[in-house]
Amino acid sequence: RLPAEHLEQAQDDATIVAIRDMERAGIDIVTDGEQTRRHFVTTLIESLDGVDFQHKKTVRIRSRYDADVPVVVGPVVRRHPVFAEDARFLRGATQRKIKYTLPGPMTMVDTLYDAYYGSREKLAWAFAGILNDEAAAERNPSGALRQIIPGRWSVVGRNRDITLYRYERKAP
Repeated sequence: RLPAEHLEQAQDDATIVAIRDMERAGIDIVTDGEQTRRHFVTTLIESLDGVDFQHKKTVRIRSRYDADVPVVVGPVVRRHPVFAEDARFLRGATQRKIKYTLPGPMTMVDTLYDAYYGSREKLAWAFAGILNDEAAAERNPSGALRQIIPGRWSVVGRNRDITLYRYERKAP
């Protein structure tokens, strides 16, 4: 295990390696390889107020498997940009176009147990606002293309700059 005082430098180094690999492979739009994220979804959720990671609940994830997940216990609130500094680092490390991915609101909903909002749609709208703010924080300093990963979803509403989707399980 890497000592905490060396983690940031190691993540920066790993990000540079990932970028250079993509450039050598001829990829036109590069990413950071998600080198600073512990997990695609939870890295963002861990930075929010209103989510309890200590008292987890078991939920069925997309009708496929059970998982112990954090619990939404209050309003989900983003206190500061989460990925903006990583996006700035990416922008400064390459001359190519860049892409920075964010989880979609319903993907975030599916990885939590809601004990506060009482509605998957209300929780998803709260996350949509947070994702909109996060994307705006990344937009100006980084010039990044953003990709919000919705999965197989249908549109259930639009608000501000975000389209909210609902997951639809397709029959095999």
